[in-house]
Amino acid sequence: MLPKTLTLLVTYQCTAACSQCCFGCTPEKKGRIPQDRILSYIDQAAQFGTVLNVVFSGGECFLLGDDLVEAVGRATAHGLSTRCVTNAYWAVTLEAAQKRLQPLVDAGLREINISTGDFHLEYVPADRVRNGAIAAYAAGLGFTMMVETRSERSFTKEVLLQEPVFRKIHETDPEGMRIRENVWIPMEEGCQINHDAVHFRNRDNPHLMKGCHNILRNMVITPDQDYVVCCGLTMDQIPELHIADAARKPLLDIASHADEDLLRQWIRLDGPEHIIEYLQSKDPTLAHNWNRVHPCENCRDIFHRPDLREAVRKFLPEIEGDIALRYHLLSAAEGFLQELGADVQEVGMADGLTTKLTAKKPMPGAVVPTNTLNR
Repeated sequence: MLPKTLTLLVTYQCTAACSQCCFGCTPEKKGRIPQDRILSYIDQAAQFGTVLNVVFSGGECFLLGDDLVEAVGRATAHGLSTRCVTNAYWAVTLEAAQKRLQPLVDAGLREINISTGDFHLEYVPADRVRNGAIAAYAAGLGFTMMVETRSERSFTKEVLLQEPVFRKIHETDPEGMRIRENVWIPMEEGCQINHDAVHFRNRDNPHLMKGCHNILRNMVITPDQDYVVCCGLTMDQIPELHIADAARKPLLDIASHADEDLLRQWIRLDGPEHIIEYLQSKDPTLAHNWNRVHPCENCRDIFHRPDLREAVRKFLPEIEGDIALRYHLLSAAEGFLQELGADVQEVGMADGLTTKLTAKKPMPGAVVPTNTLNR
């Protein structure tokens, strides 16, 4: 199964230095993927026949200036959709935001995601976030605002909507001006961030416990040009997910073997929570903190904790055939649906081959479903 998305973490340099940033980004981190390599990765991904999207992130991808415009244009020329993830530091005024976005729009940019919240606001004022959002909406870009969520916070979706113009756009077109609240998790040892129980990934919230639609669907290139098999928040803390040097080996060669690891297949199908539950069913002495709020925290536990690693080594072979069969069926289904012009995402793979279809183009005689999920 080849990936659907190419994510380029073009740099870990950022205009902000948010506490608990998943990649530890700061203004002092100067490295980046060289421009010729960025263009090469886009060219290579376009040849897969499965890649639909190119995401530019970091760090702060807007620091690339005209290089970002060129890269978006290269992806557009290949017929690939593009998204930029940013903190909107560049949107000093509405006019400045419109001026900065226009070359990207002209190059074919399709979507923009802006991140904000208490930690981000220490570096990027809310006015800039709103300016960037309004400019993106006016330019016709697909837009999502991602707001940090935790129990103790001062900046919320409601605070964001206090500005009249921003509020009016959102109320008139909530899907055009989407606002999502995402949990902010601790990345450093000893740090604690509190969350409401509604976010706990346990049997009280079974809708949160599902297969990971990120791993193996996404190929990620880091600023050091590592090839990573997912774009999860804890990916840089899990060496096993960094599987090759993309600067030395063609992407297709790496991607063609990325899903041969049985544990990666298991994570994709059932998700880390169901994996830990299964391991506990085999060995009841295994303890676990079921107040985790993000799958990447539980995934990190699976790879970091010696007792869980040993349990995987011991018990995974017992269900190897089941995992291999279900993964093969999922791969075949995705391949068939893509030929028909549709995409498929798992909803709850632990309970069987349950899928959600998103039509890319209408199929004859079919009712076209909708999908408002956004990473």
